[in-house]
Amino acid sequence: MLKTTQINAITGFLQLNDSGSKAPAYLGNTFIKEGKVGQGISYYAQAAIAIAEKAIFRTKPGWLEESWAEKAYIANHEYKFVYCPIPKVACSSFKRFTVELSDLKNKEEVLNLPPKLFHAYVDHTLSFFARYLERRDEAMAFLDNPNYFKFAIVRNPWDRLTSAYLNKFVKPLDLEQSSSPGKPVVKEYYQSHNLPVDYIKGITFKQFIEYLVAHKDQEIDGHWQPQSMFINDNHFDYIGRIETLDTDFKAIADRIGVEINLSWANRSKRATVADNNLADNNLPQKAPGERHYADYTPPELRQLSQYPAYTEFYTPELLELVRQRYTADVENFGYQFGS
Repeated sequence: MLKTTQINAITGFLQLNDSGSKAPAYLGNTFIKEGKVGQGISYYAQAAIAIAEKAIFRTKPGWLEESWAEKAYIANHEYKFVYCPIPKVACSSFKRFTVELSDLKNKEEVLNLPPKLFHAYVDHTLSFFARYLERRDEAMAFLDNPNYFKFAIVRNPWDRLTSAYLNKFVKPLDLEQSSSPGKPVVKEYYQSHNLPVDYIKGITFKQFIEYLVAHKDQEIDGHWQPQSMFINDNHFDYIGRIETLDTDFKAIADRIGVEINLSWANRSKRATVADNNLADNNLPQKAPGERHYADYTPPELRQLSQYPAYTEFYTPELLELVRQRYTADVENFGYQFGS
């Protein structure tokens, strides 16, 4: 049996910082450690093939850099549906759903991958990009095929941004050593202010919103790109909402014709909005001299017993900045602040 140092040397060579090979390399590592050499080698081979395909056949940058809006869509031909994943909108749960209904032979192994590698594996095996990179017309035809059920899930844009901030800036205890998309944002913020980069202090929610306002859609990470960018101009038979996910998932499952429960992965533990009819000009008030949550640093937020409801992060100014920055989402999906 290989020693740990030997295993790490193999997986290190295979990964090469490429998300297409990291997940199978991880699985190969797992099976080798368990003494299941045959299974381990098969995954190492899959990782090597991913590298070869990128080097030999795919001369463009990795799939994340592709501007093709539909690249992440997932089609299932047995149950005849197309799902549009949108980051920070229950996509982990729905990707698990698509894996369970997919033709993958290693479903259990994929479902047990760590979250980041799970996403990488699904994106590089089930997505339009993975299966139809050189046959885009064929993939796009599914969106016009009346026999295929097309669905997506959306989320209140104000809520989605606080969720993204907490998950990508606050949750990582060591942002500098993480692969969080929040890391380059923090670096840019400090460098633009001629300050030494402080990954421990990080940036506040207010500073995060200011960063988003200062950048175009194509310049920011998918976790905070407008949801309308993923929907694009495509027609969807059903657009559910994360706020009514239980009801919407049942409708989707009934339409597809399956009896399966949705396991909600990576659900944030936050206080709920006390008043669902909260008016834009009736934001939660702070006592005189009390700091606003928008000005808390990540270390300070971690000290709280519970993350506040998303409405607690907004001042009137920040609320309006997000409304203007994400006008397409607000108008296309009919969202209001606090609803």
